[in-house]
Amino acid sequence: MLLCRELGWVRFGHWAIDGSRIKANASKNAMRRRESIQAELAALREQIRQVLAEAEAADVCTDQTDYAQLIPQLDQAQSALGQPAELSADTGYATGPNLAAVADRGITGYIPPQLATIRPEVVFRRTDFRYEP
Repeated sequence: MLLCRELGWVRFGHWAIDGSRIKANASKNAMRRRESIQAELAALREQIRQVLAEAEAADVCTDQTDYAQLIPQLDQAQSALGQPAELSADTGYATGPNLAAVADRGITGYIPPQLATIRPEVVFRRTDFRYEP
């Protein structure tokens, strides 16, 4: 990403933050034989197993929600990429301290409010639904 920015291919004006972490390669031009793909998949499975084991060992976050994660994620992204002009995040990050931190940094934040606190009659819970085979 940094190389792409240096070459002027991308700009980092608006960021979207979520708790999901994935590594991806979306090249449509790569054509390979089945054997090559199967060997790569086996290597990737092992690499994923190792990464998950390392993440499990290093994971000190015991939060069941995203509330306390926006500021650390933003700090980490800013140290690598610089200051964003805008930021999007899901409703799990919509807390007073998070909104204040985004505003205090001069970032335009797009974080929807938590509907349960605004319009509780709109929120559906799991018990509102039933499975009918």
